[in-house]
Amino acid sequence: MLELRTKMNEKDGKMLIHIPDISWYWAYDTVWALGKAVEMVPQESSSANGENHHRNTSQFPVIKVSKIGKMILNGLLKTKFKGLSGDFSLVRGQLRSSAFEIINVINNKEKVIGYWTLENGLSRKLGKAKKGKSMS
Repeated sequence: MLELRTKMNEKDGKMLIHIPDISWYWAYDTVWALGKAVEMVPQESSSANGENHHRNTSQFPVIKVSKIGKMILNGLLKTKFKGLSGDFSLVRGQLRSSAFEIINVINNKEKVIGYWTLENGLSRKLGKAKKGKSMS
């Protein structure tokens, strides 16, 4: 699971705390989905040979495009699983969001209030609330 990160500010020596937000969970789930898609590619198709793509300009050499890339893309588009941010699936190549971060903005500063998911409604922590329970 993603953990709380801290680092020292070089200017004044204060500790900065980085609390994972929804984009961290989406990134984690995306890398997981890519790994699952790569695992779907048959090992016998792991050659480096690819299709030649010619450009109409003499400035660019022939560029080879891996056949494996198309297989990984197809696998990625078919990948569905329950990730840290909720259900992961791509619709027309876009992540279908199953969680929304609720923020409050005051004086140009944002504060995360909680998260909303279809499954849990509002909760303070992503994936922690039980169905039928809400923020208190």
